[in-house]
Amino acid sequence: MLIRLSYASQYQPTEQNLLEDLRTILVTARAVNTAEGICGVLYYAHGHFFQCLEGEAHNVMRVYAKIQRDSRHTILKCFEIEHIAQAQFSQWSMKYAKSNSMLQNFLNKHNIHSFKPQNLAQHDLAEFIRLLLKANSLSIKTSIGNHRGYQHYF
Repeated sequence: MLIRLSYASQYQPTEQNLLEDLRTILVTARAVNTAEGICGVLYYAHGHFFQCLEGEAHNVMRVYAKIQRDSRHTILKCFEIEHIAQAQFSQWSMKYAKSNSMLQNFLNKHNIHSFKPQNLAQHDLAEFIRLLLKANSLSIKTSIGNHRGYQHYF
């Protein structure tokens, strides 16, 4: 049974900087999701994450349980878990959506002037996910042995 699980969380900094944490989160998510047959999207802005995971229910729930234990995610809010016929993000193990005017207009329309996805109403979630699907994806540039090789991926 395929499901879509969407959640929001507040970023809790670690000893690494934000760019290193985002890189680590994305690299790990892409590897784990590929192995688990999960796809999805991650969006980060103003100290908050929004993530949508799609896949077999037991795999998605196992990955979400790991996210709940991840110290970088605090104040987690899980939105409704939906049964889906097919995954919308199937071409990405984990898309990293780039901020754009469509997303900003959506947030402004819903009086969310500083991105706090925990404030999204359940009935607005489908539209927000549709906009993330349309958003350009950012890639991570890495260089073996050069930990600064990814610094310009935003």
